[in-house]
Amino acid sequence: MRRLYRAVRWWALAAICIAGLLWGLAVHTGLPLSVALKHVTAASCATAHYVGLAPASRGQPGYWTHNDADDNGMSCDD
Repeated sequence: MRRLYRAVRWWALAAICIAGLLWGLAVHTGLPLSVALKHVTAASCATAHYVGLAPASRGQPGYWTHNDADDNGMSCDD
């Protein structure tokens, strides 16, 4: 029983930490959680196109300055 308690305790602690990070991400960005997760993972143009966030205008989810080569306010606008 003690071994089960230890195993569950670590999984519960990990789940609480992950939930806290996700909540903080959603609150910090002001976006719904699904869009915030897409924005964070869409740091490259290929990924941004894959998750449906490209092309993106400045200020929108999916816009990253390093993907805006010509500095026209649109990232991944090949």
